[in-house]
Amino acid sequence: STTVLQWLVDHCSPDVLCYQSILGTVCEENGETTDCREHYTPLLAALFMSQVETAIWILENAPTSATLANADGMSPLHIIGWTGLPSISAELRTAALERMCHTLVEKKAGLLTTVRGLQSREDEFAKMIRNKTPLEIAVGQKSSFPKQMLHLLTEAYHYPAQSRRLFIEMNIIAKANPAACVELLGKIQERAPNQVQQSLRAEVRRLCVVGTNSHVNMFVETLKMSPIAAAKLLVLLMGEPRVADPQRYHLPLYTVLPNREMICPYQPVEL
Repeated sequence: STTVLQWLVDHCSPDVLCYQSILGTVCEENGETTDCREHYTPLLAALFMSQVETAIWILENAPTSATLANADGMSPLHIIGWTGLPSISAELRTAALERMCHTLVEKKAGLLTTVRGLQSREDEFAKMIRNKTPLEIAVGQKSSFPKQMLHLLTEAYHYPAQSRRLFIEMNIIAKANPAACVELLGKIQERAPNQVQQSLRAEVRRLCVVGTNSHVNMFVETLKMSPIAAAKLLVLLMGEPRVADPQRYHLPLYTVLPNREMICPYQPVEL
């Protein structure tokens, strides 16, 4: 309840919005609590219970809570990637997720933050979230996040001009929902139509410099799982030669590149 939270802020301290509950282990023999760790913040609890309005209110009054993690190392975006606001009705869920994810990113929530720790745990939940970003958790089969909305957890969508992860994130999404890859490309082109091609080419050039074939393997995987998205990637990566008189010297979009040398499939006009 925002009313209760406001009362606590007024009568205690604004810092109460960033306080974390304490998680500990109670000894059955003597009743003592050990291994105490900071756990859920009010924001994490609100997201876990799908209370969007409360979560937005907390973020507006305590923006630093957007980066605080629980005892398992899960940040607010990790909680969303895991639960997907399940208590909200289907017709309202899309708008709620868009609003919540946009607000968290505006408050500097980490899209690439991974779940740290849990190395000593072997339970299924720890295996599901360990060392994963919010997107990597959301694509999992045990996540309740709507797979058609995966673009909301990508850096390429929120930061199209600066991001160099479209190629990688499309590969991650393709494994969960091929149609979501096409959705991601479409959403990015809506937000920054002049940036997609430039950012994608810069990302692939960086992957090539690494000296491995990881980018080729990722593309082949994406092609197998989402052929339409892979074809759109190829169009964005393809270079179109520029000529002074395209009516006279027609060049097709697709060219042959043997040994990294461009050979255009046409014969020049003889004067």
